Amino acid sequence: TTTTIATTTASTTTTSTNEPGLDYPGCFWHFDITQFGKCSNSDLPKEVMDVWYGDPTYMFASAAECCAAKFNADTGCPSGVNDVGCSYATEVTTTVAPENTVTSVEPGSAWPGCKWHMDISDGAYKGCVNSDLFPPAWRDDPGQMFDTAAECCDKWYGGQCNAIEDVGCSYASDGSETGTTSTEPPAPPECMWHQSITLAGKVCTNDQVYPAPWDDNKSMWFFSTSTECCAARNGCDQVVDNCPDPNQTEEPDSAFMSIPGPRTIINFEGGSQAYTDILAESSGWMMSFFGGSTRMTNVVNDNDWGIKQDLVLKVDLAKPSTISLQARIDIGEGYETFALFVDGQQRNTYDQRITDSIGELTWLPVRTSMDAGEHVITLSVMKAASRPEMFPRDYSSEGSGSVWVDDIEIYNTQ
Repeated sequence: TTTTIATTTASTTTTSTNEPGLDYPGCFWHFDITQFGKCSNSDLPKEVMDVWYGDPTYMFASAAECCAAKFNADTGCPSGVNDVGCSYATEVTTTVAPENTVTSVEPGSAWPGCKWHMDISDGAYKGCVNSDLFPPAWRDDPGQMFDTAAECCDKWYGGQCNAIEDVGCSYASDGSETGTTSTEPPAPPECMWHQSITLAGKVCTNDQVYPAPWDDNKSMWFFSTSTECCAARNGCDQVVDNCPDPNQTEEPDSAFMSIPGPRTIINFEGGSQAYTDILAESSGWMMSFFGGSTRMTNVVNDNDWGIKQDLVLKVDLAKPSTISLQARIDIGEGYETFALFVDGQQRNTYDQRITDSIGELTWLPVRTSMDAGEHVITLSVMKAASRPEMFPRDYSSEGSGSVWVDDIEIYNTQ
């Protein structure tokens, strides 16, 4: 049920117009992938939004929280914030409660024990809800979960919610007719559900293939049911039930390249490591030969925007290691972003072409470290959601849209 409520504004309440985001309620703040050193409340490419949305490690309620988490808790964002707003919080029309309307039933009375929180469902705008759909990190946070709808609305919208969704939750159900219960049994500890790092899109699985650091914060990354996992991801494209049999001898995953150490080089010349697996999973990339050497480069198509081209390398590290590679980056600011991901976590980001002191393209070393175990390394060229207004590329600073990768080296750090 949807309950509309009256909205009142106290004459003594004032709000600073200088606070970032006030003009765009419902737009979450995140690391700005187009400008270094900033947080933004802008739209994101679909592929990035599918991963980040609903995850409190990527999306924040305020610019201050984002800057503190992504840069420095004391000094904030080194380059300021990009307060441009988003489309997902304004592209739907919601019904505002008529003035002086008073509800005869207190919202939530039919669902005792269900906490109220910001509505992050698709199309929600300035709403509060008592549903199951919230990031797991919010569960025990009194700054995110409230006893009443009024408290939630006061916290996020100054008491002026556009809509209250009184739908109830499953976690507080006592099995009576009011409330909802899940028919899915809780998973045993060895089969907990989590985000997939091997399949594209919003996928929840219990395959137990995940980065080792997730074990340090299980409450954030693991769930008792697939329903809870999907709710934290704002819905799933796919659910994969593939819990490993504890009695089955584990076979090495042939998709992951064994890196025994101490030093491994992948140079695409057919040398110390084969590159067949890389090519098989990287359809947006191809081999290219120039300057007397073979490199990998992305396939450029300026008629196709909003896409993400991934160069994927799966490795099984015997020891903690560092990966170092050479990248020749000829992308245009506002056209593309080039980033390195490890197990879905964005590590290095570049939003413009990299040149030397005289303006010529140059090779840039790109490095990041990893713990021992299996990892999915992804080098992504993410094109702008739509064709930039300055198109076509008339100036060298706008780049060609190409990125070349060569001389991948993985070496032990311990």
